[in-house]
Amino acid sequence: ALLNMDTLFLVLGSSFSESIDMLGGRVTTVMIVGPALPEVNAIQRAKMEECDYLSRAEVFLKVYQAPAMIKINQALGRLVRAPGQQARVLLHCKRFAQQSYTNLLAEEYRQAYEIKSEEGLLNWHQGK
Repeated sequence: ALLNMDTLFLVLGSSFSESIDMLGGRVTTVMIVGPALPEVNAIQRAKMEECDYLSRAEVFLKVYQAPAMIKINQALGRLVRAPGQQARVLLHCKRFAQQSYTNLLAEEYRQAYEIKSEEGLLNWHQGK
């Protein structure tokens, strides 16, 4: 798909995203839309109930935020696989600006700034 397209969409956790390893060094601009929090369901509720010794914020961090951000860190790590490879990444969601999400990003992905305008987005896309 990379040979014929300018844009490739992959859903984290889908069978298509498993081949992301083959994209290392070939993809230079990436947008991740939302932190892909786990689905709210009986399994997640049971996990939350098991953590009754933690505060609600700590439980949410453990059951929802941490698993989501682990997927994002793994996906980003698969895009830059060898010395000399690099990618510009846009984390597109207000949640990513929250400290509780930022703290879960790998250290090398925390050098960021917030894009607040269309001009800022254009500058980011053009590598300025």
